[in-house]
Amino acid sequence: TILIAAIFVTKKLKIKISLKIYDFSLVKDIFSYSLWVFLFGIVYNFQWRSGQVILGITTDTATIAIYGVGIMLGGYYGAFSGGINSVLVPRATQMVFNKSDGKSLTDFMVKIGRLNAIILFMVLSGFILFGKIFVELWVGKAYEKAYIIALLLMIVMTLPLIQAFGNSILEARRKNRFKSLLSIFTVSIAILFSYYFSETNGVYGVIIPLVIAMFINSIVMTFYYKKIFGFKIIFFLKNTMAKPLIVNSFLTVITYLILKQTIIDSWFMFGIYTLIFGIIQVTLSYTILMNNYEKSLILNLLKSKRQSKK
Repeated sequence: TILIAAIFVTKKLKIKISLKIYDFSLVKDIFSYSLWVFLFGIVYNFQWRSGQVILGITTDTATIAIYGVGIMLGGYYGAFSGGINSVLVPRATQMVFNKSDGKSLTDFMVKIGRLNAIILFMVLSGFILFGKIFVELWVGKAYEKAYIIALLLMIVMTLPLIQAFGNSILEARRKNRFKSLLSIFTVSIAILFSYYFSETNGVYGVIIPLVIAMFINSIVMTFYYKKIFGFKIIFFLKNTMAKPLIVNSFLTVITYLILKQTIIDSWFMFGIYTLIFGIIQVTLSYTILMNNYEKSLILNLLKSKRQSKK
């Protein structure tokens, strides 16, 4: 199928393919790059799927189901910023090709990181408040541990997701080898500890070593960015995470105190409270957290959607 598609495209675009000249240095670079991407992909799959295999060996099906729900909810968290992060590699390649310095690269990371931080802290604070209720309404109180699993994953994933442009820079500079080796080491150790602790601690015995491994990865990679392209760590954290963290923490505490006096035991009540919280959260994010550039992006997006409907 791929071969037929390639032939069709080359004919349609009137492209002639010549196999007479081989650039072995280019082939070597491609192989070296793709090898480490491939290895990281394998480690990534082990990271998310090994827990269920381990629990299948050491525990029962109910525990596996609880763990699976928690992993699924935690995995969805990354999707909220995935749309932004998926288009960053071409931009990173362009900046690396133009030999941008560490300040320029950090400035662009801040621009992307701010958008990710606003989105992710909104989702995280909402899940802290309503995640447990959602899990109980969806699959029952027996799956309460799934909420803890998902929450731990969301917390530890926040920094890497906000710093996603750093990974794109590594790929553009073909410096992704260290990340793959680091992940292989930390995830392998985490899997060994997970197997050891799962018999006595169940899902917590599996998820805690994994979360620790992910946390170590995020901290080490932060300093690796500094080494590779002069990443300004304090400047980045101050201009991306500080303000959204403060605003959402304040809103979360106030809402939590209100919810303590309320019983939410139906989807209708759940929908009403999450809708009110969402409206307040979006309003605060737009008026307090977003700068003029980010507000213009939102307005342009809304305008384009209205025009497409017309």
